[in-house]
Amino acid sequence: YSDRDYALNMEPMDGAVNGMHSLVEMGIEPYVITARVNCKYAYTVAWLQKHFGHELFNEKNVFYSGYKEHHSSTKGEQCRILGVDYLIDDHPVHNRDAVKNGINSIIYTQRWNAHINAEKEGFIRVANWPGLLKFLKDRIDERK
Repeated sequence: YSDRDYALNMEPMDGAVNGMHSLVEMGIEPYVITARVNCKYAYTVAWLQKHFGHELFNEKNVFYSGYKEHHSSTKGEQCRILGVDYLIDDHPVHNRDAVKNGINSIIYTQRWNAHINAEKEGFIRVANWPGLLKFLKDRIDERK
C-alpha cells in the first residue's frame, strides 16, 4: 500500500477489468472514491489507467474521501455530492456511512467482512463480480 512500485504492480481482483467495462456498457458511469491518503493520488490514478484504461478513469472521476481525519468528506458524503446510486465497498465503516447518507450500499464480500449481517445493516451483499453485475443489471431492467 505505501510502496509505489508494489501498489502500481498489484493485479486487479478477478473479473474486475471485464466487470468494469460491462458496467459502462450497461450505461453506468463509474467513480472511484478511495480512502487512501491524498499523497497516493497520482499512482492510484496511474494504476487505474494501467488496468482499466485512460478513457475509463481520470482525474474527473477519481475522488479521495473516507475518514474525516484524512479527508474533507466521508465516502457516503462524497457519493451524495456526486449523486451516485450505489457505493460498492468492502469496508463496513464506509458501507454504514453510505446508508447514513441515503446511498444504497453494496458490500463486496471479503474475509474481514464475512461476519457482518448485511441485511440487518441495510447493505446488499455480493460475493464477486458476476454477482455484482447480475444485481445491477436486474436493477436496470426493473427501471425499464
